[in-house]
Parts: sequence; structure tokens; C-alpha cells
Amino acid sequence: MAWHVFLVFFAALTSLIWVTASKADLYFSDNFNYSNGNLSGNNGGTGWASAWSGGTGATGNLVTNPLTGTVGKSVQISSSNGLTQRTLTSPVSTSGGNSYYLSFLFNAAPFQSGGNAGVTLSGAGTNLLVGMPGGSGKIGFDWTGYGAAETSYSPSDNANYLMMLKIERFASDNGYAKATLWATTDLLINGSALETQVTSLVGSIDNDGLSPHSDISVGMVKIEGTYGTGSIKLAGLAMASTANEAVAFTHTAVPEPGTLLLGSLAATLGGCGFWRKRRKASSPNPGPAA
Repeated sequence: MAWHVFLVFFAALTSLIWVTASKADLYFSDNFNYSNGNLSGNNGGTGWASAWSGGTGATGNLVTNPLTGTVGKSVQISSSNGLTQRTLTSPVSTSGGNSYYLSFLFNAAPFQSGGNAGVTLSGAGTNLLVGMPGGSGKIGFDWTGYGAAETSYSPSDNANYLMMLKIERFASDNGYAKATLWATTDLLINGSALETQVTSLVGSIDNDGLSPHSDISVGMVKIEGTYGTGSIKLAGLAMASTANEAVAFTHTAVPEPGTLLLGSLAATLGGCGFWRKRRKASSPNPGPAA
């Protein structure tokens, strides 16, 4: 086996092992790897009990081309059909002191007016939006019933953001739940590093001091775009028990620099090999030695 063929094989095998390992403990995920067209009716990923529903039609919620600088597919939510949703096979809850991480890529279009835009986690006593609440034009979240929208992070128009939400429960004070959000344009940062990066921290919200306390419970995931103008796009949606696991799945929508380099190198070497073969085949066959 030629060394450059082995290099390509090794890179592919390494990538397969990395992707498989990163998906091992996901609670739910979807890379939207469907044919371009209506999102409604599509059923893929892991952890889901149903297909996506809502927003059908020519102006509905659509599977579309990758976000700029990413690979695979993205989903676009139209303001005229502002909600699509899907139920989980098993509800995910902070009851018992569990913590979870939600991760996805989010395109921050210039929202002008209207309602919410982003991913909403819904369940018993839970309605937690991650994205751009209330037509604010700023990245943040809103936990209905437990606090005002946190919208302290002003995004750049049409930029892609890696969003990571941590939801957790504290045993002290009879147990209260908390949500913390990070957002960054560094799409390849790992989850652990993002969790410690102060400059990417949007803020946090909790229900401490309220009675009774309530766990964050997720039985349905919604993608919303109920604002006046424009549309949102997102990709690489996942929730896992660790930051690295969740973000690693989202990374599958972003080409690693090393992968791009290997791909370019393999293509170049392959092209050189093909050219050499053609040159050899087209060279005149020397006659017998005198």
C-alpha cells in the first residue's frame, strides 16, 4: 500500500473512531443530514421518539445547505412558520442532581422585531429558550416563570456561534436548578475549555429563592423563529452529560483544520500520482538497446 493511501486510510479511521466515541453518551442529537426541503417528517439522530413536526410548505421550516464555514446540513426556521418540534424517547431531568450540556451552532441573523428565536427545552414545569429571546437582537436565554431573559451578549450580524448551555441542580437549599450559557465564534473550542472561558460567558439564571423549587425537565425540543422578520439557521444539535461530549457532536458540522489539511494533502498526492501515471503511459516506449 502506497504511503499516501495509508495516510488517507489512517485519517479516515481516526475520524470514525473519534466521531463514534463522541456520540457514545448523547441523550439526543441531530445533524439534520436530510435532503434539502421540508424539515417536517424527518427522523434521524439519536434519542428521539418522533420525527420533526410543524412548519410544512414552501415557506416552512427547511433543511438547507451548510452554514458558511461548516459542513453537512443546517436547518432554517422561517418567521412565517415559526416553530418545529420533536419529542424525546426518555425525558431528561436535573432531578437527582444530574447536570447536562446542550450544544449547537447558531447563525445570528439581524433580528428586527417579534418574538423568540432559538432552541427551547420543554417539559414538566420547564420552558427554557436558548438563542435570542423576545426579539432582543442579543444572544441569551429565557426560563419562563423563573426570571427575565438574559440578553447581555450582542452578536455580530450573520455570524456563526457555538452555543453551549449547562443545566444543573444543587442539593443545598432544598435543591434548586440553574442554567448557564456560553457563546463563541471559536467553533472548534472543546467543551471543557469553553466552560472556563469568561469572555464567552453570556450569563446564568436560577430558581433559588423561589418556592417551590423546580427541576429542569426536558421531554420535547423546539426550534423557534417566532419573530417579525428574517430566519434563523442552526446545525449540530446535541445534549450530553459532559461538555466535551455535547460539543464534540456539534464539531462534526465544522471541518477541523487538520482534516482539511489532510484532505488537501491526499488530493494533491493523489493528483500527482495520477499525473505521473498518465505521463508514463503517454511517454514513447524506448526501442531495444543497440
